[in-house]
Amino acid sequence: MASRAKKLTETQLRAKFSREVVGPLFPASWKPPAGTSAPPVVLENRRKRAQSRIVEALVSRGSATLTDAIRAELKSLVSLWSSVLFDDGYSGAEKFEIDRAKERAVAMAMESGDPKKVRELVENEYRRRVIEQYGRIELRGLGTSHRILLDIDRVFVPMTLEGKPEGGSGLRALLGRRMNIEGALAESPRLQITGAPGSGKSTLLGWLAAFSASRREMPFVLPVRSLTDGAITSEQIARFCEISEEYVAAACKEGIGLLLIDGLDEASGPMQKALKQSVEAIGAREPKLRIVLTSRPAAADDSFKGFTPYRLADLAPHEVDEFVDKWCLAAELSAPRKGDPEQVAKEAATDLKRRIERRPSVQR
Repeated sequence: MASRAKKLTETQLRAKFSREVVGPLFPASWKPPAGTSAPPVVLENRRKRAQSRIVEALVSRGSATLTDAIRAELKSLVSLWSSVLFDDGYSGAEKFEIDRAKERAVAMAMESGDPKKVRELVENEYRRRVIEQYGRIELRGLGTSHRILLDIDRVFVPMTLEGKPEGGSGLRALLGRRMNIEGALAESPRLQITGAPGSGKSTLLGWLAAFSASRREMPFVLPVRSLTDGAITSEQIARFCEISEEYVAAACKEGIGLLLIDGLDEASGPMQKALKQSVEAIGAREPKLRIVLTSRPAAADDSFKGFTPYRLADLAPHEVDEFVDKWCLAAELSAPRKGDPEQVAKEAATDLKRRIERRPSVQR
């Protein structure tokens, strides 16, 4: 059995990356654009600091192995950074440094040769990204003029789904079944949810993505507007969600995968047909993969094989009140004004509810 290669020290990694990876991207003949006012010595010092920062970022991973994706990202970074004259405050450089530092545990696990450990670390990092991306919501208006990003749990009101009326007698049979998204998924692994524009379909999927990620599941969110055609495959999911295809495939096989396709109505006519075929095909190939689709009613097609149709119910009056209370409190806590935030929020919420009651159009 061949012995494992000796791990390089930080000094050796620094020399290796400087010589073989970063150095070639920083040619000594680099010249700033014509008309640049900064003295050449200042620009040259910036260039040297930029090169050093990238090397140190790669060293922070603790591994000599670089993926093709990192190499491509590095090449793009240097090109973009040079266009702003290697400004020390360039945000892209800081992001590159942070991302590389987060990869340290994964890189070390890969060098250990333990695939289970590697997978656990990769999936945990992916879940963290999902929670970071979808676990926050931007709110504007209602008395604020600045940007507010809040944890979605702080303002999210559990939304009710309405199913088709059932056979038999009684009020439930007449009105149809009502339940939350968790209950619906527990009964059926394939859901198609329709709702009017602005009714909260995308917010619901965002909350579901963050919620499922926190429960150690693997949610894959695909906005239809981001697709170039109607094909949905493990490879495409992996590319869009920025995770290796092998982990997508494993999640699908093991029943921890959740595919969330948002906005079927945003696809053109021909693309909708291809998308329908693609969704049904991946559903047939991956029987353990749960799938949730959303669409406006005008584009809904209840004939998706194996999917249970639901409609996103309007908020009941008590749910509207709950949302107003949560929103006002969250807004005050994020951008507090004079006085006790909870009391100010309570007064603002009371005032807003009164205004809503007097305006039928706002109620709708």
